[in-house]
Amino acid sequence: MFVMGLIGDVAAGKGTSIKIFLEAMSGCKIITLSSSDVLLEMLNEKGLEPSRENFNKMVEQLQKNGGPGALSRLMGNLIIEQVESDIVIWDGVRLWPDVEIIEGFNRAMLVYVTADVSIRHQRAMQRARPGEASISLEQFIKNEDLPTNRHVKNIGRIADFTINNSLELDSLKRQVERLAKKLKEKNLVSSR
Repeated sequence: MFVMGLIGDVAAGKGTSIKIFLEAMSGCKIITLSSSDVLLEMLNEKGLEPSRENFNKMVEQLQKNGGPGALSRLMGNLIIEQVESDIVIWDGVRLWPDVEIIEGFNRAMLVYVTADVSIRHQRAMQRARPGEASISLEQFIKNEDLPTNRHVKNIGRIADFTINNSLELDSLKRQVERLAKKLKEKNLVSSR
């Protein structure tokens, strides 16, 4: 099993990158696990709105109850359970304990998806997730310093591969396909 930790700025295009990657790696059994999905499930169980503020509060609560890195360890355990997969993508690596979990796998890579902040702001408003539809650029930039976002750029600096999604979709596609080709050439993944 190969583990890809996907780091990305808010609205940088992680989801679109995953879709392109899945197409480029057809023939491989790939599963995507998302920190956000795990947190969303927890918020739903508590009847809380899925806002960035509540996501951050949930992470803080997890750390209070389970210690630093509690969400990271939970994600690591979910990855370990995917032994039948060729590739496991951890969508939403955001914290240093996440990096430690990824680095604990023999075959792993960190991939950073980024884009210009003004482009990401426009995308966030267009996708209109809770709290994003009418967010000002100033608040959007301020949110990058929330506890679950503040380490993304620094973690991105140590990534094994960076995708800059500031241009058109064709550019993103070429970069993701280059990543897939790199994995195949280095025999990091095998298809069934």
